[in-house]
Amino acid sequence: MESGLIRTLLNLLFLSSLECVLGSVVRQGSYFNQYPSSWTGAVDGCRNHWAHGEWALPNLEKEVEGDVLLEDLPKEDLFYIWTGIHITEPDGGWNTSAGKPTNYEDWAEGQPTADGDCVGISNKDKKMTILDCDSKWPFYCFQDNLVLVKEDKTWEEAIEHCRAMDLTDPNNHRNDLISISGPLDQQTVWSKINEATSNEVWTGLRYFAHEWFWVDGTDVPYQDLPSCPVRGQYCGTVDRDNSTIPWNIRDCNEKRNFLCYEKY
Repeated sequence: MESGLIRTLLNLLFLSSLECVLGSVVRQGSYFNQYPSSWTGAVDGCRNHWAHGEWALPNLEKEVEGDVLLEDLPKEDLFYIWTGIHITEPDGGWNTSAGKPTNYEDWAEGQPTADGDCVGISNKDKKMTILDCDSKWPFYCFQDNLVLVKEDKTWEEAIEHCRAMDLTDPNNHRNDLISISGPLDQQTVWSKINEATSNEVWTGLRYFAHEWFWVDGTDVPYQDLPSCPVRGQYCGTVDRDNSTIPWNIRDCNEKRNFLCYEKY
């Protein structure tokens, strides 16, 4: 088992040396549909926009979504853009288009009203406004390249799982364990792992041959990683419940959920 692990890690190091990975590996795509649609039409439009990947209306829980929503939009005439937030029956609670509860609230003055069950935001100030779900407005669709796998596996099993996802060429890995290279990555990762069934989630952070590295070759930004970790504790995790800690070091044979990403 140990010799097999060493061969795996040497292979990972070799693959990393072949890759020139600069900057963030986390990607968030957006697509603006300027043609007005009902809220249901907007939801369907996002889901059908691309055959590959999951696109959805913005839920406003990520700062980057709000930034994109205001970028380059005309401000002269007031109009609204659909979000994924809407009222669901019978509880009357606020949910996203994926059916998940949301506590995000940044209402315009005088809102919320009883004028509808769906939420849009103003092109002028990004404030939330209640709209009739049948009214027609343009919309944004968002997608990221992260996949949370809610299965408990060892670190080595996790990386094998990621690399086997949609793998068409054994020498050209399209998927890998996630690398985290900065604050924006961290924000996106923690918003993704809040549904994990384990308290911590495996990442691609690994110690081997007296150095720490990300398995895809991304630069490791952390300066305070242990130079001589406890034997066996050579693999990195992120904590689902504590976004202030960028990483934890754990025994690679422990089993937990993990986060994969797809290379664009």
